[in-house]
Amino acid sequence: MKSSLLIFAASVGTSALVAEEITLTTPIEAMTAAKSAKPGDTVILTSGEFHNVVIKFSAKGTADSPITFRAAKPGRTIFTGASQLRFSGAHLRIQGFIFRDTSPTLSDVIEFRTGSDELASHCTLIDCAVTADPSAQAKHKDSKWCSIYGLGNTVEHCTFSGKANKGTTMVVWLSPEIQCGQHVIRDCHFLNRPKLGKNGGETIRIGDSKTAHLTASCKILRNRFFQCNGEGEIISNKSCGNLYE
Repeated sequence: MKSSLLIFAASVGTSALVAEEITLTTPIEAMTAAKSAKPGDTVILTSGEFHNVVIKFSAKGTADSPITFRAAKPGRTIFTGASQLRFSGAHLRIQGFIFRDTSPTLSDVIEFRTGSDELASHCTLIDCAVTADPSAQAKHKDSKWCSIYGLGNTVEHCTFSGKANKGTTMVVWLSPEIQCGQHVIRDCHFLNRPKLGKNGGETIRIGDSKTAHLTASCKILRNRFFQCNGEGEIISNKSCGNLYE
């Protein structure tokens, strides 16, 4: 499939509107259907393999009626190459997608934002995976696989396997200028992180040296780490008030 940019736009609707399930088979359908998405709607992308696709959308659900964007069958909708996922807004649920054999020159694969001031809040990434062949990556290239911005987001039941290049696998980004943090990372699997031989091979980092004094109040719960040998720090705690269980 040719490279595509999918832009989803949705806003809070009225309680009288009935939630819908919208099944998409092409990027054109995705752009058309998502324009009318409202709280409680489910946007479904059909099974298949999509190469070099950039998915970028901003939407607003509610706590009681989130907007769901999911694979038709978990693990059967696969993105390869330079594919990326960007989302912002509130109360979104992203579920069941696979990012496989990511490009060795790619920066962030998944970002909880669509711009520097367009962040995600109270959104959930669930049952997704990012995997790569460690031998096919350029170790000098600095990249992150999952960058979490905003407030109160959750990553759960996800798998991250095979990252071999420089850059933390998952980063929580904090800022003293805005309310942020309070994220939950739970029941995820982190696998096969070969030794990097220098700094920058952490698996999870909460904050950075500039935000070490901030209270992030994140919860990192029941995650499993297998052969995460990137460097001496598997988890780098660079903020305050976090819970590790």
